[in-house]
Amino acid sequence: MKNSLKNKFILITILSFTVLMMVVGAVGYTTVYKLVSEQEEEDMRKIVKMTMAEYDRIYPGEYGIQLNEDGTYIVYKGEEDISDDYVLLDSVKDNFEYDISLFCKNIRVLTTFEDENGDRLKTTKAATTVDQDVIDGAKAHFYSNVKIGDQSCFAYYEPIFLKDGTVYGMIGVCCPATTVHDGVIRAVSPLAVICAITAIFFCIISISFSKAIIKRFTALSKFMRSVANGNFMTPVDPVLNSDDELGEVCKDARRMQRNIQVLVEIDTLTKLNNRRYGGNRLKVVMKKAEESGMPFCVCIGDIDFFKKVNDTYGHDAGDEVLKAVASVLNANMKGKGFVARWGGEEFLIVYEMADLKPSVDALNDMLQEVRELEIVSGGITIKVTMSFGIIQGQGGWTEDMLLKAADDNLYYAKTHGRNQVYYGQSES
Repeated sequence: MKNSLKNKFILITILSFTVLMMVVGAVGYTTVYKLVSEQEEEDMRKIVKMTMAEYDRIYPGEYGIQLNEDGTYIVYKGEEDISDDYVLLDSVKDNFEYDISLFCKNIRVLTTFEDENGDRLKTTKAATTVDQDVIDGAKAHFYSNVKIGDQSCFAYYEPIFLKDGTVYGMIGVCCPATTVHDGVIRAVSPLAVICAITAIFFCIISISFSKAIIKRFTALSKFMRSVANGNFMTPVDPVLNSDDELGEVCKDARRMQRNIQVLVEIDTLTKLNNRRYGGNRLKVVMKKAEESGMPFCVCIGDIDFFKKVNDTYGHDAGDEVLKAVASVLNANMKGKGFVARWGGEEFLIVYEMADLKPSVDALNDMLQEVRELEIVSGGITIKVTMSFGIIQGQGGWTEDMLLKAADDNLYYAKTHGRNQVYYGQSES
């Protein structure tokens, strides 16, 4: 029957589900898009700051420019002609995959942009809105949809000031907006799969099971909406733990939850897991230990005199120190447990399936590798040490108790000479 209740129910169910999934998908896309945009802005800002600092280091002095009769420019930095010096800009593009340009006012005088013949697009102008915001407004600006040629781009521009306070020009980095959009779409594509599979499932169900299906659908919708809002620890409703098609959809949703969770639980500077991940992972380790008696150890490590590194050599040097130390810690923890950046120069280290003595021995080996590091930044070699406080996991202890005990041991190590591993009995 064309107008049967069954057909109406199926039609209404499909339409309602489709609309709801579009809303959930839009919310999910918007959430991930916002996170990715914020990360792009931060990465671009750091690249521009680094480029400015490198130009100042390599070519001391102010920027200058001379217009030739043929319409070309001679660009000066201090007393040096840098008109054809693309080493720095090309290295930025090669390493970070961003195009970068140096402007005099709103005119590109050095750039990695090329036309179809491979010629650099020098003497081209920045968009009018960029000219108004950055040159006239004399302040940095990030754009998520600025036109460069015939292409929409994500871009960050920062003005270059002369000693008298006037704006000489700016440095801008950009990447095609399609690159960012494609990454976001890949992150949320499991949601589209969920919508398609679940829509098919609802088409073949019987009216007699409508109430049960609606109940489970509501639970799935609630779960996906929670994930789209950034609640990555949301548990799956037990009603969805089944061996049918909707159960498979739930598994896909859980995988999507984990995939997006990875995007927001990695520290962008050190590439280690961040504090959010570290705290959650520690809870899992403690639960396993409580259930199986598995031994584990919790350690908090801290780079000694890190503030002095920042104050003496600058924050860029501090970043290089963090990345170098993180690389050593990460390499040493493979197959032993996990390490996460806990905050600033602190790191959380958890040894799984390990008692105190072998964990302390492993930490001492790790500390020795840190001591041997020679970190070069701005032509200066920096050496650092670390202090570690470690504690054996104890049954009946809470997460706060374990972390406090490890932190107390770290405090002892820091106040009794630094450059050591302390585990509550004696320095190691």
